[in-house]
Order: sequence, then C-alpha cells, then structure tokens
Amino acid sequence: MRFQFRVRKMENSRVLFSILYWLCAFLFVVGPAEIKSAGITVENLFSSWIGREDVDFVNFHIKRLSFTAAVHSALPIGYFLGMTCVSDSAANISSLFNGSLEFGWQLYVCTSILLHIAVLTIIFYWSMDDWSNHPIVKDISLYVNHRGSEVARSSWRVRGNEISNEFRRIDKYATSYTGWSRLIVTENWIMMTALYKVRLVPQDKVTLAVMQSEEHDISPESNSMVQFLSLRIKPTVSPHLKPFYVRILSTEFKELKEAVMRSILTLPNISILQTVDEMFLKAFREHIHSNRSFSSLTPVEQCIGCMQNTAQIKLVKNCDSSSPCQTCACRPLWCIDCMGRWYASRQDRTRPETWLSGNAPCPMCRAKFCMLDISVLASN
Repeated sequence: MRFQFRVRKMENSRVLFSILYWLCAFLFVVGPAEIKSAGITVENLFSSWIGREDVDFVNFHIKRLSFTAAVHSALPIGYFLGMTCVSDSAANISSLFNGSLEFGWQLYVCTSILLHIAVLTIIFYWSMDDWSNHPIVKDISLYVNHRGSEVARSSWRVRGNEISNEFRRIDKYATSYTGWSRLIVTENWIMMTALYKVRLVPQDKVTLAVMQSEEHDISPESNSMVQFLSLRIKPTVSPHLKPFYVRILSTEFKELKEAVMRSILTLPNISILQTVDEMFLKAFREHIHSNRSFSSLTPVEQCIGCMQNTAQIKLVKNCDSSSPCQTCACRPLWCIDCMGRWYASRQDRTRPETWLSGNAPCPMCRAKFCMLDISVLASN
C-alpha cells in the first residue's frame, strides 16, 4: 500500500507540473489583457535589447518578432529542464548524455532542440546583410523599389525611418488590440501588427474591404455587446502579394474611414453597428421579441416619437411582483426603435453592460418598466 501511494504521488507531481507549465506557457504566448498589463511579455522582459515601439517602430518590431520566435521555440526545452527538477521524474540531464534516458524523452528532447535550432537559424538568416532578409524589411524594400530607384534595397532604413517618424505623430490612428492584432494608420502607411508577423503597405497601394461581421453578447473588456469587423487589406503593387486580414471593433470603424485615403468597400449583407446605441438597439429588438406578445383591441395609431412607423409595443407588467416596476395604463403609442432609444437614454451611459437589466419610466405616465415589461403587438 505504501509503495502504491508513493507511485501515485510521483505520478500526481509530474501531472501537476505538466499542467501548470503548459498553462503558464499558453498564457505567456497568448498574452491576455491581464498578462500584458502585468508586463509578462517578450517585449517587456527583453526591452533593453528590443527597444521601444514609440521610439523606433520598424526596428522594434524586427527585434520583437525575432525574440518572440526564439523565446517561444525554447518553451519545449524549458519543459524538459523543469521536469528534471521534479522528484523521481524519468527526465534527467545526466541520463541524456550517457544514453540511458527513456526513448520517449530522447525523442522529445531531440525534436525540441531541432525546433529551437531551426528557429535560431531562420533568425540568423533574417539578420544577414543588415536584416535585409527579414519579412518586415522585405515588405518595406518592395515599396522602396516600386516608388523609385533613388533608394537602394540595402538602404531600406531610410524608408523605415520615415515610417517610424509617422508613427510617433499624435495624429495617427490605432485600433485597440483584438488578441495580438492591431491596425495602425499613419499619414502614408497602413500597418498591421500581430504576434508573429507585421505587414506594412502604403495607403495609395491598397484596397480595403469589410468581409465579415461578428456579434457577441458579452465582451471580456466591457461586459456588453460588441461587434467585430473582419477587414481585408489587399496590396495592389503586385497581383502575387497576398491580402492580410485584421479584426477591429465596429465602434472604431468611423475613425478608420476618416484616417484612410481610400474608400472602404462594405459587402451589402453586412450591417455595421458603429455606436453603443446602435448595438443596444439590435439587442433590444431581439430581447423584446422573446417577451410575451400583446393583442390590442383598439386601432393602432402612428408612433408619436417618429410619426413614421405605427405603434408596435405596449408596456405590460410581466416581471416579478417584487420588482419596482409598475403597471402602465397607456395605450400603444411607440414603435420599437423609438422606445429603445428612450430606454437607452434613461440608462447610465458609463455602464452599457447594465442597460438590459435596468429600468426606465414610461415616457407618458412615468410608470417604471423593465425589459420584460415590453410586449410587442401581436400584429408585429
């Protein structure tokens, strides 16, 4: 029994270490907002070598991509080294060199080392000839050559300094992070930064299109409804260049349109909700249509808010008796959109995540009502 308990304890310690290590590695690589705010990122840990984005944008991302690839490819080796510290683990450094290490561990270590060496070899190739083989430099050099022969390929830093100078200006447009991706628009350039890549293209050599929209009831940052737009950015300097995609918040779309020189194509089946009120109205319509409907025995009049639509809703107390909501005696007078705008106007503007669970007074009799009390007329 004691032997079985000891074996089980050894297995538990190895399993626990494996779970903790790979969980921490996943959080380190993916980098949620809490990890980024704590400074546990490659660019913060190696800031003395990488530099600062707001000082030299191009060189910062050249080094960031290189350090990120090197550090992330070393994580499997770190797992083996960590397992050597776990008591009674089969992973042992001395066994690695004398050939007595288990075959499974030998295969794992060899694969991990080969992966790390391959990544370091790629980084060394990037750094040759003043980083002229780096993907970022190739992007810049392509447009340097296209714009004229006065700047040779080896002098890509001239154009890179122009990009960095534009990035330092306060009038640039930059979206908030969606994961690791971010879109930046300066006077002459459109740039996308991600975990393992950076794309740069001049504003006059690109087409932009909104390809897809995604709506989520809850955003991790604001706990309210959010809409993401998928943008396709296609360089036009060569048909062989592949487009790249970036996700932005719909509330940032208006600023993006003002920042770019080109018009942004939007597919006809995509509805862009550019304000918090528009997103709330969409959620408002969906919620009240799930409520109990109301059959009106009197003729339905025009909405007194817009005078364009017929009245579409009636306030009927449907919520719990313990709620502060009251009975409204008014006849149907409002359309869905006008009532939704009135309801939103009575909520705390700083906390949109609480709007659906709030309440508002009736525009006419001032009786309190909540979302459950809004009944759509049966004919609607």
